[in-house]
Amino acid sequence: MRKEIFFALLTGIAFGLVVAFGIWKTNYKTEPTSEEKQTIISENKEKQQEKETSNGITIFKPEENEILNQETTIIEGITEPNAKLAISAEEKDYLITADQNGGFSQEIKLTGGINEILITAFTQKGEVNTLLPIVYSKEFER
Repeated sequence: MRKEIFFALLTGIAFGLVVAFGIWKTNYKTEPTSEEKQTIISENKEKQQEKETSNGITIFKPEENEILNQETTIIEGITEPNAKLAISAEEKDYLITADQNGGFSQEIKLTGGINEILITAFTQKGEVNTLLPIVYSKEFER
């Protein structure tokens, strides 16, 4: 009977070592090296830049989710030169044309609470949309 206990114990230890080695090998392989991490970071930055430039509209002012305490604000940004823009605020829509450099600016009226401003640019490449959420609150003081 001592032989069976010895073989069972030896088999259990061997099985445990195989499982532990498998787990260690799996964790070791899934962690990227520092070179792989740098490659992943640079690829993500390139994808982000492509996404930003492919959007076609860049808003300078106001910032996304900005909290304002004035009833009106000026939306400033850039898109393709001479593109037609439709700015849809909560209460009113504005139709403007970008200048020769692609810059645009429009004063809009805000309503209390969250204002989701939809900016659509009609460019030679097609229609491009961006959503700009901003908050208007009379209670907020800078």
